[in-house]
Parts: sequence; structure tokens; C-alpha cells
Amino acid sequence: MSSRIPFFHSFTLALFCLCPHLVGQTADKPTENTGAVIVVNLVEPVRLLDKEKNPLQKNVKVGSLVPIGYYVQAGAGGNLTLLLSNGTVLTLKERTKMRIGQFEQEPFDPEGRKVADLETEPSVSQVELELEWGDLVVKTKKLKKNSTLNISSETGTAGVRGTEFQISENPGEGMQLDVTESTVAFTPPGGQTIPVSQGQGIDVSSSGVVAPRPVNPVVAESITVTNESASQVSGEVSLGAVSDAMDGQAVDSMETTLDVMEAGQLEDEIKDSLPSEEEDAELDSGDSGSEDGSSMQEAMEQGSVPEVKIDEVLEQSFELKQTRESGEELGVSAQELSALNLNEMQLIKFLEFPQELQEQLIAVSPQQLVLLLDLAGFGAGQAESFLAYNQATREIIVLLEEEPMLALLNQAIEQELVLDALSLQSISESEKQNLPANSSSAAMEQKVLEVADLLRNSGNSELYQKILDEMDDEPWSDEWIKMAKVANQLSQDYALPNQMEDLMILSSEEALSNPFFMEVASLYGVLSDNSMDVGDDPGVIGAQVLSLDSGTYDWSTLGSQKSLLIGASEKLELKGELMMTSADGSDTRLVLMSGNILETEQGTSLTTALSDLVLAARSDILLNDVALESTREVAIRSLRNIELAQVKVRTESMVRMKASRDLNVNGLELSQKLPSLILEATTIRLRNVDFPSSAAVQLNSLKGPIDGKYPNFGTQVPLSSQMGRVNFLENVRSGGNLLEDRMTFDQFGGNISIGKVPVP
Repeated sequence: MSSRIPFFHSFTLALFCLCPHLVGQTADKPTENTGAVIVVNLVEPVRLLDKEKNPLQKNVKVGSLVPIGYYVQAGAGGNLTLLLSNGTVLTLKERTKMRIGQFEQEPFDPEGRKVADLETEPSVSQVELELEWGDLVVKTKKLKKNSTLNISSETGTAGVRGTEFQISENPGEGMQLDVTESTVAFTPPGGQTIPVSQGQGIDVSSSGVVAPRPVNPVVAESITVTNESASQVSGEVSLGAVSDAMDGQAVDSMETTLDVMEAGQLEDEIKDSLPSEEEDAELDSGDSGSEDGSSMQEAMEQGSVPEVKIDEVLEQSFELKQTRESGEELGVSAQELSALNLNEMQLIKFLEFPQELQEQLIAVSPQQLVLLLDLAGFGAGQAESFLAYNQATREIIVLLEEEPMLALLNQAIEQELVLDALSLQSISESEKQNLPANSSSAAMEQKVLEVADLLRNSGNSELYQKILDEMDDEPWSDEWIKMAKVANQLSQDYALPNQMEDLMILSSEEALSNPFFMEVASLYGVLSDNSMDVGDDPGVIGAQVLSLDSGTYDWSTLGSQKSLLIGASEKLELKGELMMTSADGSDTRLVLMSGNILETEQGTSLTTALSDLVLAARSDILLNDVALESTREVAIRSLRNIELAQVKVRTESMVRMKASRDLNVNGLELSQKLPSLILEATTIRLRNVDFPSSAAVQLNSLKGPIDGKYPNFGTQVPLSSQMGRVNFLENVRSGGNLLEDRMTFDQFGGNISIGKVPVP
């Protein structure tokens, strides 16, 4: 074994390089617990297949649990809706086949809730799905920080953070991805990750060529309708039932027709009688099996198929069999042992521990347990020492080399002494004698330490691990140091004007290229692509949550930049009387943008003496008793819905409002001298609006005008007929003249044009 530095110095040097990484590991981490996949709705023909693609059941029923590693398939005319125990709903459209590759989820407390009550998933989860072919529509709850949801196919992998989208795979031809909410990170095989933001889509050829495009409004509407239906059928399921399903129990009040045999094996003679893989195509023609069914299906329906227990599988291990025959009892269940994926030597070593130690060791992370079992000289005494430390101390200990780790465990050094030895202060004091002589390396390591201190003092310690993940084994550099410092601001919460001095105005390159501002950056890209003028190369003030309270805001420090973007990745709050100005008279466009929620307190007024005013958000924009005023233009953009109630807009040039779904107005007061107004959404519903007679009014919806010219009139129009149209529901006027039917529209609505949302 190679020579090593002294024990204390080994500690400090290891922590110097890895301390921030350790801090990041104190957050919740997924365990080996298995999540549940529940059938909540179906239209025949559908079927389930085992890991070898053998059909398991002729008739799938609501309440069935789909084992991890198994396949689900919807045939011609069929569809299948699945609820994942993390709140995600998946809809397989007809002629679709998908595998549940992996699903791990921490247990959670249902707290009397149901699925519809969830905004965020109930616990950390890791989900891997494999789409072989067909169309899959997805709606997730907001994922927790350490959660992942990936959908892989022959053409690439879609990584999800909390979104609504459709992915379609046609083997040999390519795939299409359409995103209607949040962002999906798509990675083609061997290529760079491409963020696909809300309102955007991509086409990927079989050779991997990616072509970005906007989402077709018809596809967007289909995704919305599908997910609304899926949410309706899954929303009333209790989280208590979902939690029970994670233990293999069918959902209450739903029939169970599938036995979950995740680690079981079927008898060879039964498996030999199953249909071949080539028979998969029969389902796509609507044929879900022969009249008599396979012998396995018959056996399952009669309840006679033997399930080989995990104990029986493990019993085949020679070493385990010897241990049991010697009279020693297992300290943990065979099922828990099988989940650890120990090799034979590790399993033998584990079984040598007393039962009490086994039960304690099973609670540490599988990664730590494997590392300890591979450690020469690690026995019961060392295990007791290790288990005496708290979780944070253990995570530091396992990063040491073998000799110092065993020395620590053999001596059973007190926890306080270990933590003192590994403090940032002790590392700094021993820095000169421990660091390599290379001055440039030492300087970079000092910068890394300073970044770690910055993040820790900002309460942002977990950000370090996320940055390491983004680096993907790259060495630290000045560019990464700068990115980390910018990310520190972008990941915090600020309240203005009180914390104005704590914020830096960042360049657009610094902010919009930072991976921790992706929600805002992608929204900025959507607005730029859709001719919603947000300005080129804006200065950026960014945060995770940003609250702007009453006050006069002087942006003269912006310098020569012509646009200022004030953005929050999670939530932007506006309240009170806000005045935006510049002491030097700068003609600056102001963009207020949220990567998720934009909230305005009732009675808020926002006035800018700069130039243009733009409000944008990924989620719904709800303005109630709000006044907006700008010297030139006011624009409002939502990638979901816009709801206006008693809103006043004052500007000299143009007002533009665009929603990806619905634009609902009940009370809108405009400047009577306004020259131009543009409203655009899938569906527009108007109440209590008086269009200025001098304004050129353009109203665009999905289906456009009726008979080439008209909107719907009146509240008696059914909701189904309102969808995709412009609707004058109540008290809609132009120049004070009521527009209540086609005759009055012809007489007084000459300044109003109704068109279609542009289709790419």
C-alpha cells in the first residue's frame, strides 16, 4: 500500500477538496424504497408484459399495480392512464408501448390528503421510463430538488423537473417532443442537452438531427385535454391508498388483478408456453390475445401460479445456505438483502455481524455499506464505532482513504474531535503544509474554498453539490468560480427595496447562461422567438423569489444598457405603489419575468417612466384591481392563462396580451387614444371591455372568426362552442357602443379584426 500523509492532514486535505460536496449531501436522498405505478383508467385493448415481454394478464383492471421493470402497452383504439406514487400521471395513447425502468421513492406521510391536493411530489423520487414506440402524455407535480424523472427512447432522453408535455417515438423515423408547461431537457445519444421550454417543440430524426419549432396549438390543446382528464381520474385517489400501494397493496376500492412479483421468477414450464416477442404486433391490430389465453394467464386467473419468494432466490446462494444451516439467523429480511445488490463476499461479511448490527447497518445508505464491507479490517468493532456517529459525520468519514478511516474507527475518536479536525478553519490553518507546491493549483483551491465559504454563509450550501453535478467531472476554473458566484445570487430570495444593495446587476450572458436560472432564460427565449419584444442584451437582476414592494426604484446605475430584466425563477411578487424611473433619463425597457409564478397584490399600481413595460410568467397571470402605466408599450405574456379583473392600462403606443391557453377579461380600462391593441390566446373571453374606437384591435384565437368575421355573442354560448373562439360574453363595447350581435358588430366594430393564432 502506498505511503500516506499523517492522519490529521489526510482529514484536512480531503475535506478541503470535498467539504462543500459533503454539505450538499445532507439534503434528502432517495432510498431503496420502491414507488408504485397504479392503473387509474383504461380503454381496451391494453395489456401488461413481464421483463421478458411475455404478456401477463389478458384483462388489466383499474387498481392494478405495475411491477418495476415490466411493460405496459395500449393497442389500436386503446389508451391507458397510470398514476405514479409521486403524483405524476402518464397517459399512453393508442399503439404505445412503454417500460417502467426504475422507480425509487422515499416513504411519506399521507396527512389525510389526496392526489389533487399535491402541488409538489410528496417525497424524493427517482423515475426512469423507456418509451419503445407511440405517444406518451405526461403531467408531473413539481419535483423535489434531489428527484429525477427521465424518459428514454431510441432517439434520446427527456429529463423532467415538473411539466406537461407529449413525447412521440416512431422507431426508425424519429421522435417529436412538445412542451406546454415548464421545461424538458432533451439529450440525443452522444449529444449536448437541449432545453425545450414551454410553448416549444423539437423534431428529432432517426439519425439524431434536432430541429426546434414552436408547439402547434392543436397539439397543445390535445395535451391539455388529455392531462385534465388524467388529473380528474387520479385526483380523488387518497395518498393513504397511494402509500399502501408502495407496499404492494392495490388502491382501495379498485380491483386488483395483477400480483406484484418484482423479485419472483415463474416456473420454466409456464414461461416456455408464453407467446413469443413477435406476437407483440397482434395487440396493435386490436387483438389482445387468443380466445383461450396462454397457460400462464389461465394459471394467474386461477391463482395457481407459484410465486418464488425472495428468500427462495437467496437460498440458492451457497454461502447464505451455509450460514442458515449453521444455525445463525438473518438480522434483516431476505427482501431487504436483495435490494442491496451485494456480491458474495460482501454478503458473507454482512451475515457475520450480530443480528443487532445487521439491523443497524441496513439503515445506512447502500453506497456507504458497500464501501465499508469492502474495507479490509472492518469488523463488528469498527461497525459499532461507525454507527455511533451521526449522519453528517459518517458522510465525511467514508470519504477518507482506508488507513485513516480504519485508524479513526479503531480509536473510536469522539465525534466533536472529528468535526473540529475537519472544520474549514483547521483546513485553512494547515493549508500551506498540505497543499501541493504548484502555485496556480493552490490559488484555484483557495478560490474554491472561498466559494464554499460564500455559499455556506449565504445559507446556500447545497448549491455546491449541484454545481459539481453541472461540472460533470470538469476541473474547477475561473469560469466555474464565476458561475458559482452568480448562481449564489440567483438561488436566493430578496425583498426590495430593502435589499437593493445586496443585488448585483448581471449581464445577460452571466444570468441567462447560468444553469440555475434556466426557467427564466428559457422563458426569455420564448418571448424573443414570438416577437414579444424583451430587448437585446438586457441587464439582469435575478433571484429565486423576488418581492417588489412600494417605492420609487431608480435604475440609473444600469448604464448604457437599453433593457432591464427583473426575473425570479420561482416567484415574482408585486405589491403597493411601484414607480420605476431613472435619474439620468435613460430610455430603458423594463421586463418583469417569473420562471413560475407572478403574483400581484390587489390594488397594486406599477408605473414606469423608462420606456416599455413587459410582464411575463410561465404559470397563470392573475391581475385583480391592478393599474399598469408605461410611456410607450405594455405587454403581458403567460405560457398558461391570463385572468384580468378591473385592470387599468395606460400607454401611448401599444398594448399586447398573449396567453398560450385562455385569456379571460372582466373589466379592462384602456387609454381612449391608444392606437393599437393585440389580444391572442387559444380562447378569448371578454366581459366589461370598452375598446377605444381609434384603436386598431386585433383578436386572435385558435379557430379564428365565425363566418370569416364574427365572435361569439352572449353568455348563453355553451362552453364547448367557446373553446378556440373569441367570445364577447357581456358588455363588450367599442367607443362606448355595445357590441351584442352581428348587426351591432357590423355597425360599430369596424376597428376590430378577428383572426387565427399563427400556426407554424
